[in-house]
Amino acid sequence: MPAPFKWDTKVVFLTPEVTKGTPVAVAAGDALITMNGAITPMDGGEVELALDGRQAAAREAYTTNLHQSVSFEVPLCPPTAAATAPHWGPAARLLSLKETIVATTRVEYAPVITGQESFTCRFYRDGELRVLAGLMGGGSIRLTNGQVPILTSQAKGIYAAPSAASAPPVAPTYATYRQPAVLSDENTPTVKLGGIDIALESLEINLGNDAVFVNRPNYSGAEVNSFNPTGTLVFMAPPLGTLNIEAMLDTKTSLQLVHYTAAGTQVGFTADGVQIGRVSTVDLNGNVGFSVPVRFTRPAAGGNAFKLWSGTAPT
Repeated sequence: MPAPFKWDTKVVFLTPEVTKGTPVAVAAGDALITMNGAITPMDGGEVELALDGRQAAAREAYTTNLHQSVSFEVPLCPPTAAATAPHWGPAARLLSLKETIVATTRVEYAPVITGQESFTCRFYRDGELRVLAGLMGGGSIRLTNGQVPILTSQAKGIYAAPSAASAPPVAPTYATYRQPAVLSDENTPTVKLGGIDIALESLEINLGNDAVFVNRPNYSGAEVNSFNPTGTLVFMAPPLGTLNIEAMLDTKTSLQLVHYTAAGTQVGFTADGVQIGRVSTVDLNGNVGFSVPVRFTRPAAGGNAFKLWSGTAPT
Protein backbone atom coordinates (compact mmCIF):
# COMPACT_ATOMS: atom_id res chain seq x y z
CA MET A 1 0.00 0.00 0.00
CA PRO A 2 1.44 3.43 -0.91
CA ALA A 3 2.29 5.96 1.79
CA PRO A 4 -0.43 8.57 2.44
CA PHE A 5 -0.09 12.16 1.25
CA LYS A 6 0.58 14.66 4.04
CA TRP A 7 -2.01 17.45 4.22
CA ASP A 8 0.30 20.14 5.62
CA THR A 9 3.02 19.68 3.00
CA LYS A 10 1.90 22.61 0.89
CA VAL A 11 3.66 25.32 -1.11
CA VAL A 12 1.76 28.07 -2.96
CA PHE A 13 3.31 30.02 -5.85
CA LEU A 14 1.55 33.10 -7.27
CA THR A 15 2.80 34.61 -10.55
CA PRO A 16 1.19 37.51 -12.51
CA GLU A 17 0.14 36.62 -16.06
CA VAL A 18 0.90 38.51 -19.25
CA THR A 19 -2.18 37.11 -21.01
CA LYS A 20 -5.11 36.08 -18.84
CA GLY A 21 -5.48 32.32 -18.76
CA THR A 22 -2.05 31.57 -20.23
CA PRO A 23 0.23 30.00 -17.58
CA VAL A 24 3.55 31.73 -17.02
CA ALA A 25 6.83 30.31 -15.80
CA VAL A 26 7.33 30.17 -12.05
CA ALA A 27 10.25 31.66 -10.13
CA ALA A 28 11.50 30.73 -6.67
CA GLY A 29 10.51 34.14 -5.30
CA ASP A 30 6.87 33.66 -6.34
CA ALA A 31 6.35 31.41 -3.30
CA LEU A 32 4.05 32.75 -0.58
CA ILE A 33 4.02 32.10 3.14
CA THR A 34 0.40 31.00 3.56
CA MET A 35 -1.91 29.58 6.22
CA ASN A 36 -4.91 27.28 5.82
CA GLY A 37 -4.26 26.70 2.14
CA ALA A 38 -6.97 24.58 0.52
CA ILE A 39 -8.00 23.68 -3.00
CA THR A 40 -11.24 22.47 -4.57
CA PRO A 41 -9.88 20.69 -7.64
CA MET A 42 -13.20 20.14 -9.45
CA ASP A 43 -15.56 22.99 -8.64
CA GLY A 44 -18.66 23.68 -10.73
CA GLY A 45 -22.23 22.55 -11.15
CA GLU A 46 -24.32 19.72 -12.52
CA VAL A 47 -27.31 19.37 -14.82
CA GLU A 48 -29.52 16.29 -15.08
CA LEU A 49 -30.88 14.92 -18.31
CA ALA A 50 -34.48 14.23 -17.33
CA LEU A 51 -35.52 11.86 -20.10
CA ASP A 52 -39.13 10.76 -20.25
CA GLY A 53 -39.98 7.20 -19.31
CA ARG A 54 -39.77 5.20 -16.11
CA GLN A 55 -36.63 3.28 -15.36
CA ALA A 56 -35.01 1.70 -12.29
CA ALA A 57 -31.85 3.80 -12.61
CA ALA A 58 -30.48 7.24 -11.90
CA ARG A 59 -30.84 10.01 -14.42
CA GLU A 60 -27.78 10.90 -16.40
CA ALA A 61 -25.99 14.04 -15.24
CA TYR A 62 -23.39 16.31 -16.79
CA THR A 63 -20.84 18.55 -15.08
CA THR A 64 -21.07 22.24 -15.97
CA ASN A 65 -18.76 25.19 -15.45
CA LEU A 66 -15.82 23.02 -14.37
CA HIS A 67 -13.02 25.01 -12.73
CA GLN A 68 -10.68 25.02 -9.73
CA SER A 69 -10.95 27.06 -6.53
CA VAL A 70 -8.20 27.86 -4.07
CA SER A 71 -8.20 29.67 -0.73
CA PHE A 72 -5.47 30.74 1.67
CA GLU A 73 -4.50 33.35 4.23
CA VAL A 74 -1.37 35.52 4.15
CA PRO A 75 0.03 37.38 7.20
CA LEU A 76 0.36 41.12 6.65
CA CYS A 77 4.05 41.16 7.54
CA PRO A 78 6.22 44.30 7.36
CA PRO A 79 8.05 45.10 4.12
CA THR A 80 11.81 44.90 3.69
CA ALA A 81 11.93 48.59 2.67
CA ALA A 82 9.54 51.55 2.38
CA ALA A 83 8.97 51.55 -1.39
CA THR A 84 9.46 47.82 -1.91
CA ALA A 85 6.41 45.61 -2.41
CA PRO A 86 5.75 43.47 0.68
CA HIS A 87 5.66 39.68 0.71
CA TRP A 88 1.85 39.76 0.61
CA GLY A 89 1.74 42.17 -2.36
CA PRO A 90 0.88 39.51 -5.01
CA ALA A 91 -1.95 38.23 -2.79
CA ALA A 92 -3.38 41.77 -2.59
CA ARG A 93 -3.09 42.16 -6.38
CA LEU A 94 -4.92 38.84 -6.82
CA LEU A 95 -7.90 40.50 -5.09
CA SER A 96 -8.04 43.26 -7.74
CA LEU A 97 -6.19 45.73 -5.55
CA LYS A 98 -3.97 47.82 -7.80
CA GLU A 99 -0.37 48.23 -6.67
CA THR A 100 1.04 51.77 -6.74
CA ILE A 101 4.61 52.54 -5.63
CA VAL A 102 4.94 55.98 -4.04
CA ALA A 103 8.64 56.77 -4.46
CA THR A 104 10.72 56.35 -1.28
CA THR A 105 7.69 56.22 1.04
CA ARG A 106 5.22 53.37 0.57
CA VAL A 107 3.42 50.86 -1.66
CA GLU A 108 -0.36 51.26 -1.84
CA TYR A 109 -3.12 48.79 -2.78
CA ALA A 110 -6.56 50.11 -3.74
CA PRO A 111 -9.65 48.59 -5.45
CA VAL A 112 -9.93 48.71 -9.24
CA ILE A 113 -12.51 47.39 -11.70
CA THR A 114 -10.53 48.02 -14.90
CA GLY A 115 -7.01 46.83 -15.54
CA GLN A 116 -7.35 43.93 -13.11
CA GLU A 117 -4.61 41.33 -13.03
CA SER A 118 -4.85 37.58 -13.34
CA PHE A 119 -2.38 35.09 -11.89
CA THR A 120 -1.07 31.60 -12.37
CA CYS A 121 -1.12 29.69 -9.10
CA ARG A 122 0.91 26.55 -8.61
CA PHE A 123 -0.39 24.63 -5.62
CA TYR A 124 1.97 21.87 -4.53
CA ARG A 125 0.82 19.32 -1.97
CA ASP A 126 3.01 16.33 -1.10
CA GLY A 127 3.36 14.46 -4.38
CA GLU A 128 0.84 16.45 -6.41
CA LEU A 129 1.08 19.70 -8.36
CA ARG A 130 -1.89 21.68 -9.59
CA VAL A 131 -1.70 24.66 -11.94
CA LEU A 132 -4.53 27.21 -11.86
CA ALA A 133 -4.33 29.70 -14.74
CA GLY A 134 -6.44 32.83 -15.15
CA LEU A 135 -6.78 33.05 -11.37
CA MET A 136 -8.80 35.94 -9.90
CA GLY A 137 -10.24 36.26 -6.44
CA GLY A 138 -12.00 38.08 -3.65
CA GLY A 139 -11.31 38.17 0.04
CA SER A 140 -11.13 40.08 3.29
CA ILE A 141 -8.84 41.90 5.70
CA ARG A 142 -8.84 40.78 9.34
CA LEU A 143 -7.33 43.03 12.02
CA THR A 144 -7.89 41.68 15.53
CA ASN A 145 -6.38 42.65 18.87
CA GLY A 146 -3.83 40.06 19.99
CA GLN A 147 -3.70 38.41 16.56
CA VAL A 148 -1.47 38.71 13.51
CA PRO A 149 -3.15 40.84 10.78
CA ILE A 150 -4.39 38.65 7.94
CA LEU A 151 -5.32 38.98 4.26
CA THR A 152 -7.65 36.20 3.10
CA SER A 153 -8.21 35.05 -0.47
CA GLN A 154 -10.79 32.89 -2.24
CA ALA A 155 -9.96 32.61 -5.94
CA LYS A 156 -11.05 30.70 -9.04
CA GLY A 157 -9.10 29.55 -12.08
CA ILE A 158 -9.22 27.30 -15.15
CA TYR A 159 -9.41 23.56 -14.56
CA ALA A 160 -6.36 21.47 -15.38
CA ALA A 161 -5.56 17.89 -14.42
CA PRO A 162 -2.99 17.40 -11.64
CA SER A 163 0.48 16.05 -12.21
CA ALA A 164 2.62 13.85 -10.01
CA ALA A 165 5.51 15.74 -8.44
CA SER A 166 7.98 14.64 -5.83
CA ALA A 167 8.88 18.26 -5.01
CA PRO A 168 7.68 21.81 -5.78
CA PRO A 169 8.37 22.99 -9.36
CA VAL A 170 11.25 25.13 -8.04
CA ALA A 171 12.78 25.37 -4.58
CA PRO A 172 10.85 28.23 -2.93
CA THR A 173 12.60 31.26 -1.46
CA TYR A 174 11.01 33.75 0.92
CA ALA A 175 13.39 36.72 0.77
CA THR A 176 10.57 39.30 1.15
CA TYR A 177 8.97 37.64 4.17
CA ARG A 178 9.43 39.27 7.57
CA GLN A 179 8.16 38.01 10.90
CA PRO A 180 4.75 39.58 11.63
CA ALA A 181 3.65 40.85 15.04
CA VAL A 182 0.27 40.78 16.75
CA LEU A 183 -1.86 43.89 17.03
CA SER A 184 -1.27 45.46 20.44
CA ASP A 185 -0.57 48.75 22.19
CA GLU A 186 3.17 48.18 21.70
CA ASN A 187 2.98 47.16 18.02
CA THR A 188 0.08 49.27 16.72
CA PRO A 189 0.75 52.95 17.44
CA THR A 190 -2.21 54.49 15.60
CA VAL A 191 -5.93 53.75 15.36
CA LYS A 192 -8.12 56.79 14.66
CA LEU A 193 -11.78 57.21 13.75
CA GLY A 194 -12.57 60.69 12.47
CA GLY A 195 -9.15 61.78 13.68
CA ILE A 196 -9.93 60.67 17.26
CA ASP A 197 -7.89 57.93 18.96
CA ILE A 198 -9.80 54.72 19.69
CA ALA A 199 -8.80 51.50 21.46
CA LEU A 200 -9.37 48.81 18.82
CA GLU A 201 -10.74 45.36 19.48
CA SER A 202 -11.19 44.30 15.85
CA LEU A 203 -11.75 45.47 12.31
CA GLU A 204 -13.15 42.91 9.88
CA ILE A 205 -13.39 44.06 6.25
CA ASN A 206 -15.18 42.03 3.59
CA LEU A 207 -14.04 43.38 0.23
CA GLY A 208 -17.31 42.30 -1.41
CA ASN A 209 -15.55 41.26 -4.61
CA ASP A 210 -16.20 37.55 -4.86
CA ALA A 211 -14.86 35.90 -8.00
CA VAL A 212 -17.20 33.99 -10.31
CA PHE A 213 -16.26 31.53 -13.01
CA VAL A 214 -18.33 31.65 -16.17
CA ASN A 215 -18.37 29.24 -19.10
CA ARG A 216 -20.25 30.35 -22.19
CA PRO A 217 -19.93 29.31 -25.83
CA ASN A 218 -16.63 30.76 -27.04
CA TYR A 219 -15.63 32.17 -23.59
CA SER A 220 -14.70 30.92 -20.14
CA GLY A 221 -12.79 32.41 -17.25
CA ALA A 222 -12.81 33.89 -13.76
CA GLU A 223 -14.18 37.41 -13.28
CA VAL A 224 -14.36 40.01 -10.50
CA ASN A 225 -16.88 42.60 -11.58
CA SER A 226 -17.64 44.68 -8.50
CA PHE A 227 -16.53 45.84 -5.06
CA ASN A 228 -18.80 46.38 -2.06
CA PRO A 229 -16.40 46.74 0.87
CA THR A 230 -18.16 46.58 4.22
CA GLY A 231 -17.08 45.62 7.69
CA THR A 232 -17.48 45.71 11.43
CA LEU A 233 -15.45 47.97 13.71
CA VAL A 234 -15.31 47.04 17.41
CA PHE A 235 -13.59 49.32 19.92
CA MET A 236 -13.69 50.38 23.56
CA ALA A 237 -16.23 53.14 24.17
CA PRO A 238 -14.55 56.52 24.71
CA PRO A 239 -16.15 59.29 26.81
CA LEU A 240 -19.20 60.78 25.11
CA GLY A 241 -17.55 64.19 25.03
CA THR A 242 -14.63 62.72 23.10
CA LEU A 243 -16.58 60.73 20.52
CA ASN A 244 -20.38 60.59 20.12
CA ILE A 245 -20.59 57.64 17.76
CA GLU A 246 -24.40 57.62 17.64
CA ALA A 247 -24.44 61.18 16.34
CA MET A 248 -22.39 59.94 13.37
CA LEU A 249 -25.12 57.60 12.09
CA ASP A 250 -25.21 57.58 8.26
CA THR A 251 -22.44 60.16 8.08
CA LYS A 252 -19.00 59.62 6.54
CA THR A 253 -15.70 59.91 8.35
CA SER A 254 -12.10 58.73 8.17
CA LEU A 255 -10.44 55.62 9.57
CA GLN A 256 -6.71 55.10 9.97
CA LEU A 257 -4.72 52.19 11.37
CA VAL A 258 -0.93 51.93 11.51
CA HIS A 259 0.71 48.65 12.51
CA TYR A 260 4.41 48.20 13.36
CA THR A 261 6.39 51.10 14.79
CA ALA A 262 9.40 51.69 12.53
CA ALA A 263 8.78 54.11 9.64
CA GLY A 264 9.48 52.41 6.33
CA THR A 265 8.48 48.98 7.62
CA GLN A 266 4.90 49.66 8.66
CA VAL A 267 1.61 48.27 7.36
CA GLY A 268 -1.64 50.16 7.52
CA PHE A 269 -5.17 50.82 6.36
CA THR A 270 -6.72 54.19 5.51
CA ALA A 271 -10.19 55.22 4.33
CA ASP A 272 -11.81 58.65 4.04
CA GLY A 273 -15.41 57.75 3.17
CA VAL A 274 -16.33 55.41 6.03
CA GLN A 275 -20.11 55.45 6.49
CA ILE A 276 -21.24 54.69 10.05
CA GLY A 277 -24.16 52.32 10.62
CA ARG A 278 -26.35 51.54 13.63
CA VAL A 279 -24.25 51.12 16.76
CA SER A 280 -24.63 48.33 19.30
CA THR A 281 -22.85 47.86 22.62
CA VAL A 282 -20.69 44.86 23.53
CA ASP A 283 -18.86 43.66 26.62
CA LEU A 284 -15.07 43.91 26.19
CA ASN A 285 -13.69 42.13 29.26
CA GLY A 286 -15.99 44.10 31.53
CA ASN A 287 -15.62 47.38 29.63
CA VAL A 288 -18.30 48.93 27.45
CA GLY A 289 -17.50 48.56 23.78
CA PHE A 290 -19.10 49.63 20.51
CA SER A 291 -19.72 47.36 17.53
CA VAL A 292 -20.21 49.52 14.45
CA PRO A 293 -21.15 48.32 10.96
CA VAL A 294 -19.25 50.37 8.39
CA ARG A 295 -19.29 50.84 4.64
CA PHE A 296 -16.20 51.92 2.73
CA THR A 297 -17.65 54.38 0.22
CA ARG A 298 -15.86 56.70 -2.18
CA PRO A 299 -14.92 59.91 -0.33
CA ALA A 300 -16.56 63.20 -1.28
CA ALA A 301 -13.33 64.50 -2.82
CA GLY A 302 -13.06 61.38 -4.99
CA GLY A 303 -10.37 58.74 -4.91
CA ASN A 304 -10.36 55.24 -3.46
CA ALA A 305 -12.77 53.56 -1.08
CA PHE A 306 -9.74 52.51 0.95
CA LYS A 307 -6.02 51.88 0.75
CA LEU A 308 -4.03 49.05 2.22
CA TRP A 309 -0.38 50.08 2.32
CA SER A 310 3.11 49.18 3.48
CA GLY A 311 6.13 51.38 4.15
CA THR A 312 5.75 54.77 5.85
CA ALA A 313 2.35 55.95 7.05
CA PRO A 314 0.62 58.72 5.06
CA THR A 315 0.55 62.09 6.82
